[in-house]
Amino acid sequence: MRYLDSLTDFFKSPRWTMNLLFAGVCTLIPVVGPIVLHGWLVGGFWGRNDSDPATFPDFDFNRFTKYLMRGLWPFLVSLVFGLALVVVILVLEGVMMAALWAVGAGAHHGGHGASDLLAILALLAGFAAYLLLIVGFILILKPFLLRAELTQDFAAAFDFRFALRFLKLTWVECVVSALFVMVAGLALMAAGMLVFCIGMYFVTGPMYFMMSHLNKQIYQLYLARGGEPVAFSPALRDDPPPFPA
Repeated sequence: MRYLDSLTDFFKSPRWTMNLLFAGVCTLIPVVGPIVLHGWLVGGFWGRNDSDPATFPDFDFNRFTKYLMRGLWPFLVSLVFGLALVVVILVLEGVMMAALWAVGAGAHHGGHGASDLLAILALLAGFAAYLLLIVGFILILKPFLLRAELTQDFAAAFDFRFALRFLKLTWVECVVSALFVMVAGLALMAAGMLVFCIGMYFVTGPMYFMMSHLNKQIYQLYLARGGEPVAFSPALRDDPPPFPA
C-alpha cells in the first residue's frame, strides 16, 4: 500500500491548483457538491487506462451532470448505511446515558471518588466504542460503496457474497487505510484552518482523492489475492472504449 502517494499524487497534476479550487467550490454546494466531487474522482480513477497521476483528468464544470450521475449511486448506498449508523449511535448514546445515570445515582449511596472514577471510565469506554463503531462502519461500507462506483448501479452494489469475499481478503488494509485517512484528514483540516479558516473547505479535494486512491489500491490487492473482478460500467469512461482487435 502506498499511503503517502495517495496524498501527494493529487499535487502531481499540472493544474492541481485549479482542481483544488473547483473541489473547494463543490464543497460549498450543499448535498450536490460532494456528490459531483466524488463523481469526478470515480471517473478519474476507474474510467481510464492510464494510472499516471500527472495525467489525471482535470475537473471540468462542463461535465457537471456526468459527475453528478457517477457520484449519485455511491451517495445513495452511503445514505442507506448512514441511516443504519444513526440508529446504532442513538442506541449507544442511550446506553451511555443510562450508565451515567446509574453512576450518578450511586453517588448518593457511596463516595464521590468512586463514582467520579466510574463516570470517567464510562466516558472512555463510550469514546472507544464510538471509535470502533466508526471504523467498523467504514469497513463494512467499503465493498458496497466500491461496487456502486464500479457498476454505477444501486441494486448491484448490495452483493453480500462479494462484500464478504472482499473483506476476507483485504480487511487489514481496509482498517489501516481508514485510520490513515482519519489522521491525515485531521492534519489537513488543521492546516486548512490556519488559512483564515477558509482553507479547510479546500482540503476536501485532496481528502476525497486520498480515499479514492486507497480504495483503488485495495481493490487491486483484492484481485491479486484471487478476488473475482467486478464488471465496470461503460458510464465510467469519458470516451468510448476502443474496438477490440
